[in-house]
Amino acid sequence: MAISMSLHLRLNLLLSALFLLVFVLGAALVIHNARKAVSDEMESTARLTLQLLEIALDELDRPASEALLGRLRERLGHLAHTRHLRLEFRSGAPGSIPAVEAPAAPPDARAPAWFTRLVWPGDRHPRYTLRLPGDPRGAIVVWTDPADEIGEAWEEARVLLGLLALALVLSLVTIHLAVGHWLRPVTTILDTLEEIGSGNYRTRLDSLGTPELDQIARGVNLMAGALEQGREENLRLARQALHIREEERRHLAHELHDELGQSLSAIRAVAATIDRGEGTDPEAARSGARTISGIAGQIYDVVRGMMRRLRPVVLDELGLVPALQEMVDDWNSRHQETFCSLEIAPGLPEPDDDTRINLYRIVQEALTNVARHAGAGTVAVSLTPADGGLRLVIEDDGRGFDPRTTRRGLGLLGIEERTGALGGRFRIESGPGRGVRMEIELPLEVQQ
Repeated sequence: MAISMSLHLRLNLLLSALFLLVFVLGAALVIHNARKAVSDEMESTARLTLQLLEIALDELDRPASEALLGRLRERLGHLAHTRHLRLEFRSGAPGSIPAVEAPAAPPDARAPAWFTRLVWPGDRHPRYTLRLPGDPRGAIVVWTDPADEIGEAWEEARVLLGLLALALVLSLVTIHLAVGHWLRPVTTILDTLEEIGSGNYRTRLDSLGTPELDQIARGVNLMAGALEQGREENLRLARQALHIREEERRHLAHELHDELGQSLSAIRAVAATIDRGEGTDPEAARSGARTISGIAGQIYDVVRGMMRRLRPVVLDELGLVPALQEMVDDWNSRHQETFCSLEIAPGLPEPDDDTRINLYRIVQEALTNVARHAGAGTVAVSLTPADGGLRLVIEDDGRGFDPRTTRRGLGLLGIEERTGALGGRFRIESGPGRGVRMEIELPLEVQQ
């Protein structure tokens, strides 16, 4: 199972591993140099001693006498206090006389066992034997003991190793503090994003100290500003939608009261008149019936208009194209100052119900905007196929506006929202005195 590590921990581990590697390499270099120094010292001591002994023995041009050997032993004894050097004198007499060895190094100068194992020269320093002239069995054996030199090397190495260890500890502490300092702005960004995620869109980031982090901060601030603006816009739209809903209810209640209420009251009055004079005046009864029929026709027209506003019946009964034609004809009859033309590509497939009602409402809202704001003489509506979908273009020759500076009203926002809800694309082109051109492309799902 993968272990999730924070960025802080990853950077700490990575940099700590790098500094630990540097420490290991430095320690290896110190031990290598100590081993080489011990080896070189042992080799130089052995060579120097051998050269001196060879010179001394070359001066013996006669067989060694007892007195000569005694003097030789005496002189060799003076070398016993030489560091790292070990001598053994062998004469023709039975046994051997070892030279006095140098005193052992003090305990505090001894190197630890692990260091001794690492720097010990090994078998590269064997014993050297020099034969005595005139004595076949006499010899001087020379070898070196690196213990003292290893002790000295340890004295130097432990200082360097201590400095390396101290540098490692200081580096690790510095890394921990530096990484924490470097990542503190990241924590600030995460806290700010959490605040924004909880709905506090007024939260903003200050400068974080570096150009890269400041760029991220600007992006977060722009996002928070866009979310705050979007929320305010949604609240405004919700209030407007609520206002429109209440206005629609008020309008319906007004129509029900003024039109249907009065008409029903008139029907009741005529019916009561007929009832009081039933059978006495046939002509009056027929006149009352005609009056009731006329009032019922008015009620039917009112109800039909209300139904058309709520849900156009022709859209469900005949389809999109006849519904648009009826809408445009009705709009032209009510707006004599502006003519609306409708162009629909022949053979256009009938879209699904959602696309159909939204296209109808988009055209309805666009024509309402033209009537209220455009001051146009003509407006053209065209519906054609486009790239497997539908393209709706609504263009007028009215006064126009600047889309960059003019705040969009509920009508345009509603058109844009309907287009987005269907996965379409909305584009508007306008300018002062240049009219307005809206182009809407929607994916087409054919009605089954």
